[in-house]
Amino acid sequence: MKTELAASPASLGTYSIPSAVLYILATTTNGSKSGLTPRHLYHWTKDGLAGGYLVGIRNKHLFINFKDLITLRVIATMRAKGMKHTEIMIAEKELKKRYNCDYPFATMEFWTAPPKDIFVKERGILLSASRHFQSALDFFEQYVQSSHNMTFDMFGLSATWRPCNNVLFDPLIQYGEPCIEGTRIPTQVVWSFYEAGDSIDSLSHFYGVQSGRIKDAIDWENHIQEVAKPRKQ
Repeated sequence: MKTELAASPASLGTYSIPSAVLYILATTTNGSKSGLTPRHLYHWTKDGLAGGYLVGIRNKHLFINFKDLITLRVIATMRAKGMKHTEIMIAEKELKKRYNCDYPFATMEFWTAPPKDIFVKERGILLSASRHFQSALDFFEQYVQSSHNMTFDMFGLSATWRPCNNVLFDPLIQYGEPCIEGTRIPTQVVWSFYEAGDSIDSLSHFYGVQSGRIKDAIDWENHIQEVAKPRKQ
């Protein structure tokens, strides 16, 4: 099954770089102040920090898969915390080598201690991928920050991403686009009907989904639209 999923790009989600930028900015701490652009994601991908299949060779035509999206979001989160690009690349390379893993940032649970350290756990012990896997003292764990909001499948691969209440990215549903959790209903579709004049109650009745979940989907899309607005110079 793992081989079949890896061989089927569509089943792993399909995202353009501009769409990925919006999703990442909308969910990254201080993302609105990070200055993240499609060019950043394009170069991070080409640098090998996201390693899945690529379609096209130009920025505006580049598509990435679900694990790439998660990897790039993690990188953006660490950059927003003040971590340097070179330090992230070093840690990512070490993780790939030690665990024989193409997507360590998307398929492993890890912790960060800005401005430099990225930690993983082995048998309950924190190891620094940034320092050749030196072990950290026990008390240090209270100072590190978890860097995941993911669920993982039986193979240890990133399975879904929940950016907010009742909104879920599942690469096996609607090509990975955000949907109301537990359904196949894209949040963008619900938002479009709402913008066209349908009320939350009418949409709740039409889709058979609780009104609170409809509202969460609309709030998510409103946030995406806000992020997408041109920034003031």
